Amino acid sequence: MFQRVRLRGWSGLYHSLKYNLYRRERVIRLEVDLDHWQPLAETPASLEIRREALGELIRFRETWTGGSLPEDFYVDKVFGLSRVWLGIWESNVAHIAWITSEIATVNVPLEHGCVELRNCYTLAAYRGRRIGSHVISAILEDLKREGVSTVVTHVQEDNTSSLKMMARVGFQAVETLTLTRIVGFGQLCRKPYAEVK
Repeated sequence: MFQRVRLRGWSGLYHSLKYNLYRRERVIRLEVDLDHWQPLAETPASLEIRREALGELIRFRETWTGGSLPEDFYVDKVFGLSRVWLGIWESNVAHIAWITSEIATVNVPLEHGCVELRNCYTLAAYRGRRIGSHVISAILEDLKREGVSTVVTHVQEDNTSSLKMMARVGFQAVETLTLTRIVGFGQLCRKPYAEVK
């Protein structure tokens, strides 16, 4: 909470209080089995994917003049993650995605050999070009080479564009998670996806 306040000032304080006092959200847990997964077709010529690009991300944040960046661009400071991939469209940062094998987004432990794809975000000016799909496909290729067998991600139930993107890349919905948080204490309810369609 304090990291959000330090990064965002009053806005960060408001969102942290809102997040911790009362919150109810439903997310879809999606998985992809990399042993049976196929990458997307060729990456567009205008897109360059930079792997493990934390230093480049830090430089980008320092020089960004387009207003406030989404929190997805500060995951290293808020959650301590360091594995970040950037989608560069015609020399400009257009998309960001993070990988973790340590911290699960919704308090569901990650099994051995499993990693989580999280905080995927395409800047508004670059949407509609399927940049995110190609960045995520490249991440999955890298993880498959590393010997990772399963990748999970969690998407807000009402975020239909992200759900479609994840399906396009090969993720399948496996369960719905409902998190209710009251004054910092949370309860998680898990149901197989088929039961709640």
